[in-house]
Amino acid sequence: MGRKLTLIVTTVVIALCLGLGAPAWAEEAAPYPVWWSPKLGLESLDLIDSELQEAFPRGQQFHLVKYDLKRVYIDELIDETRPELGYNWDIERVNVVEHWIEDCRSLIKWTDEGFHIDQDNPYWIHADTMHAIHSARCYALMALKRAKPAEASFVRDFVFDEDAMNYIPPMIGMGWDCKNLYKFLRANRGGVSWSDFDYGYFDDQTPVYKLIVMDDTTLIVDRIVKSKYLNTEYVYSTVRMIIYGRGDFDGDGLDDLLIRWEAWVPPSHGDPVISSSVVYVATRQTPDGVLRVVDLVGPSPTDALVRCNARTSIVESGRIQ
Repeated sequence: MGRKLTLIVTTVVIALCLGLGAPAWAEEAAPYPVWWSPKLGLESLDLIDSELQEAFPRGQQFHLVKYDLKRVYIDELIDETRPELGYNWDIERVNVVEHWIEDCRSLIKWTDEGFHIDQDNPYWIHADTMHAIHSARCYALMALKRAKPAEASFVRDFVFDEDAMNYIPPMIGMGWDCKNLYKFLRANRGGVSWSDFDYGYFDDQTPVYKLIVMDDTTLIVDRIVKSKYLNTEYVYSTVRMIIYGRGDFDGDGLDDLLIRWEAWVPPSHGDPVISSSVVYVATRQTPDGVLRVVDLVGPSPTDALVRCNARTSIVESGRIQ
């Protein structure tokens, strides 16, 4: 895990020779300048504003909605033998407002104002997928726009390898929602790695993971489950993590990692579908310590029915004393 910066330089030279493109560095005088991944397709930090206004492909645009709920009574008693209980009622949506999402700028604006996927729309799965695909990149661009060079670093040479689960906190490795957020906050603050996390969380068996290291900045992890009825194993879920950037993203002078996390839905055929995504800011205070999430950029990884102020909780939990 503690690979030196020379490895990164060597990787750049090899990438250039192969025509893969080199990682990007901000031209700023600082011990640890802002770095961003070529996977973002960003040539310069100065071009972020134009990237935020770049229209999504027409087939990948969608809409978000916001509305209030109103109780509407119907002409039917709750119990005809007990009329004092009153009439039955339904829930009706009122004050419905809809906004078309065509680029990063509109996605961030309306997501931040509480607009969400319209689950009553027959095309909600498409909208949900498109939001997951674009949201993480859009919010990563916004984070890079605010990033500063770091004064100290314990993550500049961090790369994904076969031991990655020993350095990744479960908050990054696993999906969570507001209902079980406290378990991940406790592990995050306590420096508990994904590999050491209490697997009672699954309520069944200790999961088996298969790690696929695509490159130094990209890791795919399959959760393997054995069928209770057949003597076979199958991929139950898949997540992918990509290091999108390095720099000071929270203003404390310490170098951070900008990590995209996304969940894939295993298909019956064809390629997997991205079901959700999120961007984390993570750092550490020792060269080989477990990463600690210090911020959440954009919405949480799942749009749970139980809502919470996840970002505030994460920032408070991750704050380094």
